[in-house]
Amino acid sequence: MSLWLRTGPWPWASTLKGVKCSKFVVTPPVKLELSFSLTSVLDPPANFTATEISRTSALVSWQPPVSPIENYILTYKSTNGSRKELIVDAEDTWIRLEGLLESTEYNVTILSVQDGERSAIVHTMFTTGGRVFAYPQDCAQHLLNGDTQSGVYTIYINGDQSQSVPVFCDMTTDDGGWIVLQRRQNGLTDFFRKWADYRVGFGNLEDEFWLGLDTLHLITSQGRYELRIDMREGQESVYAYYNKFYVGDPRSMYKLRIGEYNGTSGDSLTYHQWRPFSTKDRDNDVAVTNCASSYRGAWWYKNCHRTNLNGKYGESRHSQVGGHKACETCFEPDLSSDIYVYLIPPPHIFILRPPKSDSGKQRPVDPIRNFGCWKTVVTACELEKLGVKRQHISLN
Repeated sequence: MSLWLRTGPWPWASTLKGVKCSKFVVTPPVKLELSFSLTSVLDPPANFTATEISRTSALVSWQPPVSPIENYILTYKSTNGSRKELIVDAEDTWIRLEGLLESTEYNVTILSVQDGERSAIVHTMFTTGGRVFAYPQDCAQHLLNGDTQSGVYTIYINGDQSQSVPVFCDMTTDDGGWIVLQRRQNGLTDFFRKWADYRVGFGNLEDEFWLGLDTLHLITSQGRYELRIDMREGQESVYAYYNKFYVGDPRSMYKLRIGEYNGTSGDSLTYHQWRPFSTKDRDNDVAVTNCASSYRGAWWYKNCHRTNLNGKYGESRHSQVGGHKACETCFEPDLSSDIYVYLIPPPHIFILRPPKSDSGKQRPVDPIRNFGCWKTVVTACELEKLGVKRQHISLN
């Protein structure tokens, strides 16, 4: 671009009155060359905010600038001095910051980048949440702390940091907060074990396992707990719920105490109320035979059982051995009463948690069904009402 400037003579100078001009100097025209470039300021992102703030994460989002950009540079810094910088794609309009410190204030900035040029910086601030319970004593307290993913967590007996126990927390079933104390799903773990194994527990918390009688006693001694047992076979599933669950101390041989039943499987566990635990090398049942050895498991046996969730997994035959009759059809009357039972252990999960505030509400009860190694209580009179003869019970 060129600008022309011209000096004198002033064409209008002769018209000025009262102005004395002794001399006009006429000079040649002067040409000045000026050059400059036109540039626009790069827009920064707009509406930069932080939402979904938890103890260890936060979601930051923004609106993209009008002008095209290559990427963003996002930086977040905590009050303790830790700092992290991220390069974010131009197409993104949000990012979740993970692994943050609890109860910590963060300053987050973002700017646009294009051809080496950077926009103005915009920023936002947020503070992560803190734990309600510093040392959760069960999965329900983990849930209140904001831990919503099912998985392995550490609990602390009575909130004591020195008494830590790894457990698997089910955070989805029936509103979550359940400690899984036993799981069977593929039959790969041997459950026909001795007393010492059942005391300390065995297996893999993320696969099949038994949590351990000592641990069950410590957990249920912390307060009131409720119990839920979920069983499935193919696409069909049933459950049993008890509003109280307690396991006694070693001196009582881990006696079982349960409350009222609700559910869809039928009540089979009440038969085992107040019974001590038995294994193949520690016979605490009242039967003539050793129930654990006869039924290839370990349980709160009586004479012998109406449920045997630690019995041999997945056989089409009843896992009774010794001088006892094997049940080919998987149904057998209990010799002590007119009760028919189904004895194949199905995939199932055994979970407990403290009662929720609405635990006193009546839970719906579905028709009684035979399912897995859970022995459905059906008397002769009830069989007649169901239109089923005593000599035969249909799986359906």
